[in-house]
Amino acid sequence: MRDIKIYLQQILQKSLGMTSHVAPSLCAHIAFQQWLKTYRHKPPKRELIWDSSAKKQFINSHWGKLNVLTWPAQGPKILLVHGWNGRASQMGAFAEPLNNAGFEVIAIDLPGHGASSGKSSHLPASAQALLAAQQYFGPFHAIIGHSFGGAASLLAVSEGLKTQALITLGSPSKLEWVLDIYVEFLKFSPTAKLKLGKLVEHKFGTDIWQRCNMEVQASLLTTPGLVIHDADDKEVPYYHAEAVSKAWSASIVKTSGLGHRRILRDNNVIKITVNFIQAQTQTK
Repeated sequence: MRDIKIYLQQILQKSLGMTSHVAPSLCAHIAFQQWLKTYRHKPPKRELIWDSSAKKQFINSHWGKLNVLTWPAQGPKILLVHGWNGRASQMGAFAEPLNNAGFEVIAIDLPGHGASSGKSSHLPASAQALLAAQQYFGPFHAIIGHSFGGAASLLAVSEGLKTQALITLGSPSKLEWVLDIYVEFLKFSPTAKLKLGKLVEHKFGTDIWQRCNMEVQASLLTTPGLVIHDADDKEVPYYHAEAVSKAWSASIVKTSGLGHRRILRDNNVIKITVNFIQAQTQTK
C-alpha cells in the first residue's frame, strides 16, 4: 500500500510540473496542499523496542491531541523532537543514555505525525506544539531536534520555549530552501513558483521567511547550542549546519558516513550530545 501511495504521489508531482506552465495558479494550490501533507511510515523493530519501554500519553493542544513518549527519571527533563514524516520513537536511541545520566526523557509526535492528530503539519504548528508540551510538563533542561524538528525547536525557543541547551541534528537553515527544493523537484514554472510562494505568505504572513530563517533566529539566541551534521547528508547538505552555527556562535560537530538518519543512533553522536547537556547542567 505504501509503494502504491508513493507511486501515485510521484505521478501527481510529475503532472503538476508539466501543467504548471499552462495553469500555474491551479498547480500552485494543489502543490501547496501536498506540501503540507504528512505521511506515516511503519517503524522498524528497533523503534518498537524503544516505544515499548516508554510510558505513553496524550496531551491536548490547539492542533489536537499530541502523542508523547516518556522515559521517567528523577532528574531534569529532556525533550526529543523528530523530523518531517518521522515519529517520536525515531529518537529512542537517546533515551537510555540520557536516563543513565540522570535525565527524564520526553519525546513528542508533532502534529500530523505518529499517533498525534492530523494529516498535515508545518513549522509554526510544530513550534506551537512544543510550547504546549512545555505548558504541560514544565520547562525542559535541553532539547534535541532532528532535521525539521531541529528547525521547529529553534523557532519555538525564539517564541518563548525555555531551555538551557539546544542541540540540532541534520537541520535545514531556511524555509525558503525547503520550498526551493520542493519546486525544483516538481519542475515548476517560474510563475507557478511565485504563486506558490504567495500562498505560503497568505497562510502564514509575509514575514514567514524571516520567522523561519534559522540563521536569523539563531543569531538572536543566548541559549547554548550544539549543531551536529553529517558531511554525507544527502537530504540536508552540510552547509546548513555551518550557516546556523556561525550565526548562533554554537559549537559544531561534523560526522561522516552517517547520512541523514543513522546519525540518530550513532553511539558517538549520542555520547557527544549527552556530554554537552551535562556540561550545561554543571555550569548552572
